[in-house]
Amino acid sequence: MPLTDGSAAPFGRSWDVFGDGSILVYLTPGHTQGSVSILASGKNGFALIVGDTGYNRSSWESLRLPGPVCDKKAMRDSLAWVQQMRQRPGFLAVLAAHDPEQTRKIIEIQGEHIQ
Repeated sequence: MPLTDGSAAPFGRSWDVFGDGSILVYLTPGHTQGSVSILASGKNGFALIVGDTGYNRSSWESLRLPGPVCDKKAMRDSLAWVQQMRQRPGFLAVLAAHDPEQTRKIIEIQGEHIQ
């Protein structure tokens, strides 16, 4: 399935993986040109899996750049998008690749568990 225009996408493009809105992939460059974030949603809300689009909460709360980046402006824009998504109704969690605050937890989205 090709990338589609997405009004919630920080760079204007998103990919609806299954065509049902449950898993959306957003281009969130900055750390690398091809960095992406994943929004997993269901009846209980949504979680963002941001990988290296922020190493921890202070990255998106303070727009603090995480380690090496290839494009500072794009990184700040991506972090600002994460910050905005956290304010939306149904927000459950942001999961980052290197977040030392994260411990193993279960987030129930729609009768399914993300661990």
